[in-house]
Amino acid sequence: MDKNTVAALIPHLVSPDDAIRHAALRKLYAGDENAAVILCDLFAAGLNEVQACAVLEVLGEIGGFDALMLLFSAF
Repeated sequence: MDKNTVAALIPHLVSPDDAIRHAALRKLYAGDENAAVILCDLFAAGLNEVQACAVLEVLGEIGGFDALMLLFSAF
C-alpha cells in the first residue's frame, strides 16, 4: 500500500455512506502496519479535525510501534 492510496482513503473514513467507510477501513486494515506508518506521516503533515479523529481510531485498531508512539503523544 502506497502513500497516495492511503491518502485517498482518508476522506472515505468520514463518509456518511457506511459502505464507503467500511470499504476504506477494510483496505487500511489489510495494509496493516505499513498503512499505519503512512497514516502517522499523514497525520503529522496535517489533517482536518474529523479526519484526524478517524485516523487515530484506525491507528488504535491497527497498532504497531509508530501508531503507538503517535497515540501516546496525542493523548
